[in-house]
Amino acid sequence: MANLLHLHIKPDDASQLAMLATVECNSYQPIERMHQLNIGMTDAYQLVRKSPEVTGVDLIWSEVQERYKDSRVSSGTIKATNYAEHEENRINRAVALITARTGAAHDGGGLMRLYTGKHLMQMEPGSSGQKRNMLDVARFLKFAINKCGANKKWLPLECDDRKELIGLPVTRQ
Repeated sequence: MANLLHLHIKPDDASQLAMLATVECNSYQPIERMHQLNIGMTDAYQLVRKSPEVTGVDLIWSEVQERYKDSRVSSGTIKATNYAEHEENRINRAVALITARTGAAHDGGGLMRLYTGKHLMQMEPGSSGQKRNMLDVARFLKFAINKCGANKKWLPLECDDRKELIGLPVTRQ
């Protein structure tokens, strides 16, 4: 049976329907999930308000992309110029494959396979460029799940499956 969290909201609040629709969680308690994501009630509400169950639409990937960029740059993990020069193009490509009108990716593994087929085939197998592309796409997908409430179907491929996509480096003789 689903766990329900009921919140009292002013009747004239525009978001009343979203919150009164309740927070339905399949395999976890809402408070536990908030602790897992390290978020408060306001952030939890933002996730619920934009969830597919409430809106009927999957994530707004352009918003996830913007939040990811802000997170990477504002945390000091990467400089804005470095992000723009390297990572931004990879994330743009990933979002384009997720939101494509035809042949779009529908899960994390599918995205990584599509990305490899469309953007990495010209690179040498096992190259650092291929590894960096896959690492950035995987990091973006994990961010979408952990910080933006994306469905777990967007989990990236794990190490062995990712290595298979990247291939082995060509040895020089």
